[in-house]
Amino acid sequence: SIILIVLVGAGYYFLVYQPYQETLGSAKQTKLNEVNAYFKGPLALDPQKQTLTAEIESAETPEQALAVDVMTPATAAWREYQTQEINAQKDPYERVMITYSAAGQKNLIMKVADAQTIVNEADASVLANMVIETPDTVAVPIIITRLQAAGGLVNVGDSVDVYLRTTTTNETNQTAAQTTNTTSPSISGATVL
Repeated sequence: SIILIVLVGAGYYFLVYQPYQETLGSAKQTKLNEVNAYFKGPLALDPQKQTLTAEIESAETPEQALAVDVMTPATAAWREYQTQEINAQKDPYERVMITYSAAGQKNLIMKVADAQTIVNEADASVLANMVIETPDTVAVPIIITRLQAAGGLVNVGDSVDVYLRTTTTNETNQTAAQTTNTTSPSISGATVL
């Protein structure tokens, strides 16, 4: 009878308890990886991260572990952080540069209001991969005649490309001048102030 009890106990352990614990451990690890993916960088020590980690670790079933909502608190924390960064990093022209690194890197210089709209509409998966910086740009005065502006009107806020047009003269013959037009812009995406 003792042998039968040992066999039933061993069978229960290997057939029921151990697979259940592996499933529970896998569910907990999945959620912990999600927490670590969203609470990284400046939010690595956020108190909400410790709260979520404790809630996941205390789960007694895989369903409890997988039911922990990580996205909502992570999004709220990232929105608060990125809003603070917008206010801290804006330049005198009320602009910020957003660097987004997910499949390739994108740099966007935009007005503070537009950046705030992006932050308010994005979730933690986007906000965690976004860096807000002060634009490292300068205002350069360029005088353009209407004919050089391709006959169009250039208004404040327009985005323009600047092409370099050089004129060189032959030193031996002062009457011949060669004009070179480039096909790619020297400055692309400049904003008219």
